Amino acid sequence: MDFVHGDLDVLDVVKARRAAGSRPGRRKDGLRVALVVEGGGMRGVYAGGMVSALEALDLRDAFDVVYGTSAGAFSAVALAVGKGSEAGAVYYEDLASRDFINYRRALTGRGPLISLDYVVDHVLEKTKPLNYELLASSDIPVRTVATRLDTGAAEELSDLACADDWRAALRATSCVPFLCGPAVSLRGAQWIDGSVAEPIAVERALEGDATHVLVLLSRAPNEKSPKGGEHPLMSVVALGLDPVVAQALRRRAEKHASAMELLTGKGLLAVRPTTDCGVSGLTTNIPRLRRASETGAAAVHALFAA
Repeated sequence: MDFVHGDLDVLDVVKARRAAGSRPGRRKDGLRVALVVEGGGMRGVYAGGMVSALEALDLRDAFDVVYGTSAGAFSAVALAVGKGSEAGAVYYEDLASRDFINYRRALTGRGPLISLDYVVDHVLEKTKPLNYELLASSDIPVRTVATRLDTGAAEELSDLACADDWRAALRATSCVPFLCGPAVSLRGAQWIDGSVAEPIAVERALEGDATHVLVLLSRAPNEKSPKGGEHPLMSVVALGLDPVVAQALRRRAEKHASAMELLTGKGLLAVRPTTDCGVSGLTTNIPRLRRASETGAAAVHALFAA
């Protein structure tokens, strides 16, 4: 299975927990299992489909904590509140819209290319409402990762008790510089997209005492990356940023590669989409996004059927 990378012992632990009916906070195995969800803009649809499959396979309760970065944070939240089935569908049902990604809006100065207001104030309030009270009290805590603007370092946004803090955290973790407008204010600091400084929160999960980590990736094994591993637009974006943040952005591909290298260690397992469906960070083609969600789900089903 070329779409699976790492230690298959993670698979055994997760399956054993499901078989035993193990619940978060009431474990008997002495282990701590973390789920890490990668972002990637609209490419996050792959990981969203994977989260949908995890819920469908009754594996939600097998995890003790979920880490989500950028678009991955929204899928992580969906799993935590029992709405994992919506994690992939939201991309082709709601986000493949000019209300969300609009080049004309950006070119005419009427707003950012990517509207986080549309996601947080419309999608999560009306079409796929998020119960923030349930999220705050979830037995599986969600750790969102954002990049602090003044230091260029990634930090974990946790212990978010109220809806306004959660809304700000979701905006912060996914606020791509330049493309999404100004940085997000939260807890006396300014924040931008978490994947600028930490594309995949593998090391963070280990530092949080995870004994086993399952990582959901949003790039297929055969998918070709732009030269240098980063989208060319990011080089343009970096020119207009503070030097500290610009340097972090330029090193993002290097940090992604470092995270992938960690996945060779014991207790770490990653699953990728089985094939490249031609989805980029800004894709709005509905059939393509639907196929990508199904592809991500198929990878998880194949993994747990093995």
